[in-house]
Amino acid sequence: PPCMNLLPSPSSRLLLSRLLILTTLLSLIISTLWYSHDLYTRGSEPHLIAWFSAGAFVLLGFPISIAGIYGHLSNYEQPTIQCYVVRILWMVPVYSVGSWLCLRFKSYAVIIETGRDCYESYVIYCFLNFLIQVLGGEDALVRILKDKSPTRGFHLFPLSVCLKPWIMGQPESKTSLGVEWSSPFYLKCKFGVLQYVLIKILTTFATVGLQVNGMYTEGSFELNSGYLYISTIINISQCWALYCLPVFFFAT
Repeated sequence: PPCMNLLPSPSSRLLLSRLLILTTLLSLIISTLWYSHDLYTRGSEPHLIAWFSAGAFVLLGFPISIAGIYGHLSNYEQPTIQCYVVRILWMVPVYSVGSWLCLRFKSYAVIIETGRDCYESYVIYCFLNFLIQVLGGEDALVRILKDKSPTRGFHLFPLSVCLKPWIMGQPESKTSLGVEWSSPFYLKCKFGVLQYVLIKILTTFATVGLQVNGMYTEGSFELNSGYLYISTIINISQCWALYCLPVFFFAT
């Protein structure tokens, strides 16, 4: 698996874990001193109070996530699974710090949000791969799905009106070792998640380009605003990905 090729040595993992803890503690100390001084010099303005309150929650969630990451790196016994767990756990620091910075640096909020949301799409992809690895890999998953009830591939209303049931498993070819199976259900779920990752990356570059040229007004639904079209595309793509993911989860 790809994760196995990137495994660091035990001593490197221990050093990395210690660096993560040290970096976290230094970040907490520096951040606390910095925004405390900022509040003192600027006065208790409403947006600074909001920033201070948000920072308190960041300080609460950040070390908890780092502790979880440290725990997995210190006990890296199932790398094909834990590598995805670590990437998912990074979602809390990335999202919380990104949102916190948006409150302070409003002029760069669009860029920070797009980068943050890109990682969100990547985490959805990682969660799908996490489920696949927990179930034994793609080949084992296909064998599991082919034995599932065909009703697992049925869609809920109103999607059942326009979508045919997804086939759980079907024979693909016959070899000397037996019958090779494929799962259209699995492929549709997988590409349903992957399309959001791709679209999110593309719309990120589009958002930055529109923002630079003054054609992206966040929160504006005017026809001449790029925000209307970008948000519509992202919401449709995200809804489909978040539909495919739980369908896959409950089917397995």
